[in-house]
Amino acid sequence: MASSDMDLNAPHSMGTTIISVTYDGGVVLGADSRTSTGVYVANRASDKITQLTDNVYVCRSGSAADFQVVSDYVRYFLHQHTIQLGQPATVKVCANLVRLLSYGNKNMLETGLIVGGWDKYEGGKMYGIPLGGTLLELPFAIGGMLCWSISYFIVEFLLFGCFVLTFDLVQQWGAAYSVRGGLEREKLAMEYLERRECEYDSKTLVDFYKEGEFSQSEPFLTGVIVFTSTLDKESNKCYLGPAPLEDMARQIATAFGPCVNNRDYLFLLEKAMFDIGHEEDHVIELANEVRKVLGITG
Repeated sequence: MASSDMDLNAPHSMGTTIISVTYDGGVVLGADSRTSTGVYVANRASDKITQLTDNVYVCRSGSAADFQVVSDYVRYFLHQHTIQLGQPATVKVCANLVRLLSYGNKNMLETGLIVGGWDKYEGGKMYGIPLGGTLLELPFAIGGMLCWSISYFIVEFLLFGCFVLTFDLVQQWGAAYSVRGGLEREKLAMEYLERRECEYDSKTLVDFYKEGEFSQSEPFLTGVIVFTSTLDKESNKCYLGPAPLEDMARQIATAFGPCVNNRDYLFLLEKAMFDIGHEEDHVIELANEVRKVLGITG
């Protein structure tokens, strides 16, 4: 048998990737075609873009069964809407129907959606609807595995890898994002972040260093904005305070933010730290405790 460089034991990428972007003439939507069942890819040719009306489509990530129910209901309501008004529904109407169903069933649904299309009133429009049912009208959206919005705001340049953030000489690892395209796009990005990170009561400017270059005097980036929480329970009402690991896990297992539930945020943080080779013991312990609360094994 001929030798091969393929590592059969290496982890396989099985997460969903969906994306949508608007332009002067309309909207472009895209998606991968893999459907996974646990650690297995059950279907490599699934269709993750579904037609809602003649000119409006929806991309899905997360639970295929949940999405199927949502899309079936939305198509039914849109059909009735078209009959009553005698004209097709706008993109905004379609997105709001999806939002209503997602928000009304947020404790049961595990699906993140992007609705995009064209109508004669507003032209090309795109809306992101992550877990929890938040409706975000933006020119660019990316969604992915665990229904978590990777970046439901405009990111045109990504500085990715292992970086050191310095909070009073305390090193933390992460990635930096730069929003390009002028003040209007920067304003849209910050408005979205202010909404998504509303439970953080402070913004901190930090220095970024490339991995292995922390000892150098000049940082790779300066003035990077990081949303942080203070210990002030008056300004940060969601702060649990010093608490046992079990109490923190119970709160994380049931809490929801504006764009994603806290447990998925924690699990994705755990995975991101693993992917860049800087696992954090406390994050791992907390994630495992949350899995115990949720009854997740394996």
